[in-house]
Amino acid sequence: MVEDTEEDIYGFLHTKWSYTKIEKAKLDISLRKTKKFSLQETVRLTSNIKHYLDLNNLSYPEDIKHFIDPRKRLRNANFYRSISNGICRTLYSIYRHVHRHYSYLLYQRGSWDREEEIKLLELLKAHKGNWNAIGESLGRSRIDCIDKVSSSSLGCGTVGKWGPVETGRLMESVCYQLREKGIEGKLEEPVLIENKEKEVTISSQINWNLTSTHVGTRTRHQCLSKWANSLSTDVDNPTKIWVTTDDITLIEIILSMKIRDEYNVNWLEVLKQGKWKGRTSSWIQSKWSRLVHCIPGYKVKYFYQKCAFLRQYTLPALKKSLERFQHNDITDTICTQEDLLSSNRGSQDINCTDSINDPT
Repeated sequence: MVEDTEEDIYGFLHTKWSYTKIEKAKLDISLRKTKKFSLQETVRLTSNIKHYLDLNNLSYPEDIKHFIDPRKRLRNANFYRSISNGICRTLYSIYRHVHRHYSYLLYQRGSWDREEEIKLLELLKAHKGNWNAIGESLGRSRIDCIDKVSSSSLGCGTVGKWGPVETGRLMESVCYQLREKGIEGKLEEPVLIENKEKEVTISSQINWNLTSTHVGTRTRHQCLSKWANSLSTDVDNPTKIWVTTDDITLIEIILSMKIRDEYNVNWLEVLKQGKWKGRTSSWIQSKWSRLVHCIPGYKVKYFYQKCAFLRQYTLPALKKSLERFQHNDITDTICTQEDLLSSNRGSQDINCTDSINDPT
């Protein structure tokens, strides 16, 4: 196989598959990216893959299937080192992203039907955590099977509204774990953990698998969502609705941060600056996603392009709407998804490339 000889500025991250805790601690925090791949990273990775395949007279994307088999991961290490060029991620992170994105070449993908779910439950009991065997039996990837079990109510049998017994068990498990860690104070406040120069949320200190087992009828994702969006909020003002001024404040805070990558946004800091009592960082992030999803073609826009659009079109439209309601002696108003879409509709065909070079 022919490899690209271009120097990789993040080559020190691509020397081996995994790092010890001590080695990770020595790395700069800004270089230890663990969140979802940004659009810039995805574009760079796709370009690297195509370049590698061209050098070796292979076709894209059909021939990628030769490199994503989990059983041949170590054998294909040079492939992943080559396509990692210029991407600030560990080698294993690159592998997982490529495997997820192109797994359709080897495995079945898409929604699960009821027969598959029943068979998955049977295989879970038979193989007891052997995900490779489970995936092969179903014709799906091991990651797809893990995601199905962890992100749904499969095996728990409960969906919909939480009952008082379930909520009580959830609170009991969370409070017990916090007492064991010696964490006190308001549960929605971030806590400074010893030996770590960063603020972390309460939810990151909870073993949600253990909590799910204690609740008995909900998955770890359901328990985390219930805690973050309902139980951990400030009881002093739990019914305050999100209004137009909150949308304006959120956009202005994000723009003032001068960030060019959405995954570098510190949502805890955004929450503090906005002084939103009764809200969590995940709630604020969902409100930001609501604003972004109203941008025409948001899926193919970079973060700084989204910021430019919000500054040029959405923010003035929200302020104009607020002024109109205040002129009519209405103190504030709720801006719905339809209002945002209508305010952006007139600018769908406008090319704002002249003002997207700087997100501020």
